Amino acid sequence: MSDPGGYLQSEVSRLNGEVSDLQGQQDDIDQQIQTLQQVLDDIDSSCILADIGNDHNDISTFDVGANWQGQKREDFEGKKKSAADAAQTYHSNGLDIRIKINNKIGDLNMQKLGLSILISRDQWSISSLQSEIAQPDISAMH
Repeated sequence: MSDPGGYLQSEVSRLNGEVSDLQGQQDDIDQQIQTLQQVLDDIDSSCILADIGNDHNDISTFDVGANWQGQKREDFEGKKKSAADAAQTYHSNGLDIRIKINNKIGDLNMQKLGLSILISRDQWSISSLQSEIAQPDISAMH
C-alpha cells in the first residue's frame, strides 16, 4: 500500500518516539529499584536489626541479682525497661522501613510491567504499520 502524504510513516515515527520515552521511564524505574535494593542489602548486611532484636532480649532479661536493693534497683529496672522499649521500638521501626521499601519495590515493578505492556503494544503497531507501508498499492498499478 502506498503512503500518500507519509501519514503511516509519521505514525511510525510518533510510535517510535513513544517507545523511546517509555523505555526511558523503565530505565528510571530500574534505577529507583536498584537504589532501594541497595538500601535493603545495606540494612541486611549490617545486621543492625538482628543485633537490636538480640540487644532488646539481652536488656530485658538482664538481672542485677541480689546486690541492688530498694530505690537503686527500682531506678535500674525503670531504666532497663526504658532501654528495652527503645530497642524494641527501633527494631520495629526498622522492620517497618524494610516492609515499606519492599512494597515500594513491588509498586515500581508493577509500573515497569505496565510500561512493558505499552511498549509491546506500540512495537506491534509499528511492525503492522511498517508491513502496510512496505506492501505495494496493487490498485494503483492497474
